[in-house]
Amino acid sequence: MKMSGSNLQVFLGTREINKTVAEKIRSIKSSVSTIKHYKKMSVKLEKLLVTENNAGFIFKETKIEQTQIQVSMPTTNIHDINLHLKQKFKIKMSGPYRYNVEHCAILPNGHLLIAHDFGKDQLMEYNEKCQHIRDIPVLQRPTDLTVIDSNQIAISYGINIDIVDVTFKRVIKKIKLPECCVGISYQNGKLYLVAREIGIMVYDLSGKLLNTFYIAAFNVMHIATSVNRIYFTDEGKNTINCYDMNGEKIWVTRIKSILLPSGLAIGENDDVFVAGSASNNITIIRRDGRDSKTLLTSVDGMDEPQAIHYDKQRKILLVCDKASTNAALYTVA
Repeated sequence: MKMSGSNLQVFLGTREINKTVAEKIRSIKSSVSTIKHYKKMSVKLEKLLVTENNAGFIFKETKIEQTQIQVSMPTTNIHDINLHLKQKFKIKMSGPYRYNVEHCAILPNGHLLIAHDFGKDQLMEYNEKCQHIRDIPVLQRPTDLTVIDSNQIAISYGINIDIVDVTFKRVIKKIKLPECCVGISYQNGKLYLVAREIGIMVYDLSGKLLNTFYIAAFNVMHIATSVNRIYFTDEGKNTINCYDMNGEKIWVTRIKSILLPSGLAIGENDDVFVAGSASNNITIIRRDGRDSKTLLTSVDGMDEPQAIHYDKQRKILLVCDKASTNAALYTVA
């Protein structure tokens, strides 16, 4: 309209459109006033459970130019995804200790961070060529870590969270928790923490508790988040779990080929990589939980894979075995 009409025509046309939209909204409001709204619909095989509530339609009247179209995320054909070995390396040992590598991360500059639960209280940093360059001293043995930005990471130690400047190796912020935390993930200014006795706690970077999702998390050690989703593995139930950002369950799946699911990392389109520690494999699960593909097995050198991290910018997956000191980078294609 703006391309072909005068200012007066645009004004009159816009007024007519707004008038028509307003009439339609009034008509819809009138029509749905007695309709029942069915929510929390759960379909499981042939059983259909429906919870019935009164209608709760919310109308937000906006200007035409402010209207946005919701576009659903495309579903990936995960069977087209493959991992190609980029580089193998050995995790540095310090003394006679046999490390249990629990967590890892790829920094924005391409450097790698590896956390273990035995020996010295430190994180190990490797450069983009997988060469060990330094150890970063930490408060105690970390239970997990997550990348915030190019300079900051968050580290969990039981009931404490430290936000650390990795460049200058100094603690920026300390957060005290009401319960012991094991897994941690950062997303959009928030920290998502797994507390076994509670579920998932959500904090901002100032240390303010924003939300708590009460879920069974006693056997949950690993968590990963995207803009829209929370994923975690339950080693006791042998399940991979997907929730939305409001703490509502989207799906739970148990895949026979994945034994003792541990580390996980979110890939493209919210597909998720999962390490099967007892089954010695890496599997990718489609975002709807309905399909999966085994990407790596013991034939490819997997030996209790435990910690994994995906770098979306570089399309690289870091995989660390739990106790063999083996680690590798894979390109995702």
